[in-house]
Amino acid sequence: MSKEIASNTVAVQFLNYMLHYEDVSLVFEYNIDETYFPGYEQEFNYIINHYQQTKLLDGKGCVPDKVSFLAQFPEFPLFQPPQTPNTLYRTLLEQKCYSMFIEELQKGAEKSKVDSFEAIEYTRQSMLELSRFANKTIGSGKDLIRQAGERLEDYIKRIEVNGLIGISTGDKRMDETLHGWLPEDLVVVLARTNEGKSWLLMYYLIQAVLQGKKVGCYSGEMSHLLLGFRFDTMYKHFGNSQLIGGNPDLGSLEIPEVGPKTMKEYREYINALIKGDLPEFRVFTQKDLGGKCSVNTMRVLQDRHAFDIWGLDQLSLMSDDRNGREERIRYANISEDLARFTEEYQIPILTVHQANRKSADAKKKDPNASPQIEDSFGSDAIMQNATRVISFMQIANGAKAVIKKNRYGTKGKEFFYTWNINFGIFKPMDTQELNDGLF
Repeated sequence: MSKEIASNTVAVQFLNYMLHYEDVSLVFEYNIDETYFPGYEQEFNYIINHYQQTKLLDGKGCVPDKVSFLAQFPEFPLFQPPQTPNTLYRTLLEQKCYSMFIEELQKGAEKSKVDSFEAIEYTRQSMLELSRFANKTIGSGKDLIRQAGERLEDYIKRIEVNGLIGISTGDKRMDETLHGWLPEDLVVVLARTNEGKSWLLMYYLIQAVLQGKKVGCYSGEMSHLLLGFRFDTMYKHFGNSQLIGGNPDLGSLEIPEVGPKTMKEYREYINALIKGDLPEFRVFTQKDLGGKCSVNTMRVLQDRHAFDIWGLDQLSLMSDDRNGREERIRYANISEDLARFTEEYQIPILTVHQANRKSADAKKKDPNASPQIEDSFGSDAIMQNATRVISFMQIANGAKAVIKKNRYGTKGKEFFYTWNINFGIFKPMDTQELNDGLF
């Protein structure tokens, strides 16, 4: 394999990680050697030898600077890699295991030409050794007693931020219950058809952007243009139907939060948005990805863009990397892989999911009946793998969100909002408004 062809391999990414972030800790933690880097053994040894030699001099050790490295290896493809060392290592190990697997199978095949029983025993022993080798991904864990000081420091930090340790939901009252969207959160917004769950997802993601967070979003149904119009509607309350229909009157005198809005104001808003300092809000559609998004696709995108939070609209429009044949199994696989994704990258995922027909029938009997966890369409595993489940529905005078599942604390709390989809009005109701009987 040529250097050019191999420039995107995980071996090259790992070498770039060591050079860019000056981190060789995993090499010594897992006893990584040059055999993990076929075609790049010299580059690996140069980095490690430099580190060991400098450590003898100053007791700390350092990797070679990029100029010195390129002087030795001018054809090496140097770039800034994703800051995901554990992911890189796991992939590196997988490739190493695969190479060893193929090698042992070849040896077993050669032995079978002489003695089939010897070949079987050899293959059994080699597979056992290979399994033990693969378990090098298992970490050392943490001693909860000797590392208790870390918990004290974390607790003090939580006091300092009034319990908000994640990304704010945009609703102070909900933040008091959920403490924001947490790094390992898989949040499912459960709602019936045409209840506005995709709009709610857009609201949550905009709140993240306003906090300086980079957002990645997959939409399985809508175009960039329509999603962009939704962003403008939720962010600055320009009439959505007016934007889509090309109506120059983009406001409403009847709604105080909106007021009059003109094409001129929209132009000024767009120019300010472009020149502003908001972080990325990057949307991926099926057209961008050449089909439905999968969790493995998300990994590629996450490594490339380093998002702080993901929004998925919606889970049923994703593909299963494990190719489950039944719908129930497919949903279970996707939700399980999403849960692993949040653990791996330590960022929250917000996704919307449709309630089943049973839930729709329940609303006919009781207009205020919110979807239940057991009303999940397709598979119960989605609710099991979620850390939080928020049931959402429109009601007579607005909208209601109910925390149906909260792995980290209180559940069952209800939150009420003024709700006008066309103008993007999603406003938490305060206690006085509730007492005045608006709901």
